[in-house]
Amino acid sequence: MRANMIDMRRWLAACLLLPCLAGGAAATEDTDTPGPGGWEHNIGISATRTALGGWEYGLPEGDLNFGIGEHGQLLLGGSRLSLREPGAARLDGTGGAVVGLKWRLLDHEKAGFSLAVFPQYTWTPSKRAERSGLVERERSVILPLIVGFHAGETGVFLEAGRKLASNGGEREWAGGIKVLNQCTPRIECRIEFQRRLVSAVAHETTASAGFKFALNESLLLVTGLARDVGTHTGNGALSMNLGFQFVR
Repeated sequence: MRANMIDMRRWLAACLLLPCLAGGAAATEDTDTPGPGGWEHNIGISATRTALGGWEYGLPEGDLNFGIGEHGQLLLGGSRLSLREPGAARLDGTGGAVVGLKWRLLDHEKAGFSLAVFPQYTWTPSKRAERSGLVERERSVILPLIVGFHAGETGVFLEAGRKLASNGGEREWAGGIKVLNQCTPRIECRIEFQRRLVSAVAHETTASAGFKFALNESLLLVTGLARDVGTHTGNGALSMNLGFQFVR
């Protein structure tokens, strides 16, 4: 049973940032980490429908994760974007980048309860992409708290955090809930809801679903679909992503 739980945690531990980095839906994090010296690499592509009826692609995007001891995970992620709007020239350039450190504060295996923090710094490294309008300038820190509940082959994760922008900006809060289930020995299913609130006025609610398929012990196929379902500032945008996760 313990061996199965360890295997399940390795599968759950990837940071699902693919659609987030490309400007699509953010993903609720989990409390799991790769373990001492463990690596997790994510690489893929994404497509997000824009308000003008065009598409923004992440070609490619991904993240690197490295386990620090039993409780830590170092994250570095980035993307390459391509924006194609009707009647306008195509824009290509470097998207947002993120660095973060997840730290599991509590992991009570018998009770199936865990607690972690995951501070992250996000910025736009390309001035050219900012000038062209491909990305908006961003220098921000998000400070989320993550609570996890495990029961057999199912995990439920709740996340909430405050986003702090370097320019003062609007006060922004984000939260989400994610449910993971090992539907079959090789397929992990996922559903989640994300809520974003800016100054108690603008808000977005996003629903998403996806799965991971274990091709072998070290390689997984990852795919997902997300859509705005309760949006005050957006247009019901649709996001899709497809990629691979390498685990060691």
